[in-house]
Amino acid sequence: MNLLAQCPAFVYLLMSLFASTQLSSATDCFSQSADIVFAVDSSFSIRSQDFRRQLTFLRALIDNFPVGPHSVQVGVVSFATEVHPDIKLNDFNTSREIKEAVKGIVQMDKGTETDKAIRFIHTHMFTPEYGSRPWAKKLIILVTDGLSQNSSQTLLEATIARSKHIEIFSVGVGDQVEDFEIYGVASEPKTQHVFRVDNYEALAGIEKSLSSVACELPQSDGPVGKPADIAIRKCLRNNVDVIFLMDTSNSIWKPDFQRQIKFIEKVTSRFFLGPTEMRVGVVTYSDTPMTLLALNELQTHQHIRRKLGKASYITGKTNTALALNHARRHFHTHTANSAHVARFIVALTDGESDSVKATIEEADRAKEEGIRIFTVGIGSKSKAEDLMAFASQPSDRFVLRVDDYKSLRDIDELLAIKTCDVASSLRPPTKCPSSPMDLVFVYDTNALTPQHHRYIIGVISDVTEANGLNSSDLRVGVLREASALGEPGLHDIELTNQWDRWNFKHRLEAYESRRASIFLLLQKARHKYFPPTFQYEVSSHKKVVVLFVDSVLDKELASNLEAMRLRKSGVTIIVVSVGKYYKKLQLHQLASHPISKYILNSPSARNGYHKAELVSKLIQILCE
Repeated sequence: MNLLAQCPAFVYLLMSLFASTQLSSATDCFSQSADIVFAVDSSFSIRSQDFRRQLTFLRALIDNFPVGPHSVQVGVVSFATEVHPDIKLNDFNTSREIKEAVKGIVQMDKGTETDKAIRFIHTHMFTPEYGSRPWAKKLIILVTDGLSQNSSQTLLEATIARSKHIEIFSVGVGDQVEDFEIYGVASEPKTQHVFRVDNYEALAGIEKSLSSVACELPQSDGPVGKPADIAIRKCLRNNVDVIFLMDTSNSIWKPDFQRQIKFIEKVTSRFFLGPTEMRVGVVTYSDTPMTLLALNELQTHQHIRRKLGKASYITGKTNTALALNHARRHFHTHTANSAHVARFIVALTDGESDSVKATIEEADRAKEEGIRIFTVGIGSKSKAEDLMAFASQPSDRFVLRVDDYKSLRDIDELLAIKTCDVASSLRPPTKCPSSPMDLVFVYDTNALTPQHHRYIIGVISDVTEANGLNSSDLRVGVLREASALGEPGLHDIELTNQWDRWNFKHRLEAYESRRASIFLLLQKARHKYFPPTFQYEVSSHKKVVVLFVDSVLDKELASNLEAMRLRKSGVTIIVVSVGKYYKKLQLHQLASHPISKYILNSPSARNGYHKAELVSKLIQILCE
């Protein structure tokens, strides 16, 4: 395979380790936490000089990663007949130390048992004992030049690993690698996770391309400077409101209370403050919350330092839930147009909340309203599972953890980068949709639980009520009644760009259950709205179906056929799975490609953040 064709794609792939979307600047490398494990083929089929080239390749890649306990951790496993954990994920905190350790890896010179390597990684390497962080994104990069000794077992172990939400990239070297195995091992979409090079010498070409492509700084838009400076300047392009929750309870010693103040002061000192840029609020809490700094106050660094200096060390119990409620209501009062403002809560916690359940419930309410929550866990009592439940998703963006209050000074810049990076991603598009679009929501009420029905109605309402979407370029309809093809659906909502928001929502909620079926609804969509011969008034109309599924389809083949016909008519199908009871393969057969983009999962209709995140993703796709 042509190396020049492969190099840029492979370089791009590796840097996508930090995000599910393309990286646009060096600062994106810092915006997520990632645990990356390289699986290095150490079998007898590799010549010693090629094994060394493989290690040189790894060292070049590692040099481009922002290695550290709060960003990217790198581990290395070499495998042949046995598996050897050469570098645990938390062995080193700098790329220089890891690269030195990679130099010392010794070739084992035995058979190729890839299944053992994958099993060892997903059962051992991604555990706290080997340094993995529960909230971090988990990735495997497998480099091999031959067929494993037990292909079926290798594919099984890869399936198990992917079921644990581990992303797998496979790199095949030479002509002895079987496509069915490296493709079977890799995650979807295969075009982004499977790569072939002609030989180990070709890896050098990939390595050289990395320095110029990976974490590339913007060339035409934005200022020039350090990655951190460029990331934080992204906040200039958005209206951003941030409220810090500062614990003043009995669990906090006075010196640690002062460290919290210093931390907030340091983070906010990196922001560009102003009424149309970033506003900062601070809430102190113990038994009851108090607003120390309101969002509508003077927004200067000097004023913030003065107000923080007046913070009282009150002591008392730790009512984090009430503090969250207070912050959420503060947004209601002082954020005039929440649709155009990125809203964040930064909660500092040492794990001593009086009621974890109540705290998570309040966090879910905030997230359902579109508020993003960063959690900063401090000390050994802050449990990873609680931090992840409390924070917005994905956890690798919104969860930070330090050993003690002194260590807060190590992450002030990182938190500022993460905040501005997320705020930048939430910036509303200048025109949405970018061209005329017909959007049809499809769901079978008869197959939904009442809870999921209410959830789907809420999602549709939130999408159609989003600012910027209600324009003459967008026609919206809803199909949910499988009436005869020639008859109007009394409970459908016809395609229109003249909808009234209140009336649209009222018609959604007033609907009573009627017998329907996904395949009949898709058939109706094709005949009524999207036939191949249909002549649009504007030829550039985009055609989109958003299909909600919350269970296994009753007529799978018929549904797949109708979905295929719609796609052939130029319709993009976005499939949204609600809940846990569905078949992945069914979703893959219904959705447009790439399925990684057009299949969206919302595992719980009870958890508030799922709805807000789902609505955000749908709007992002529709506005592209």
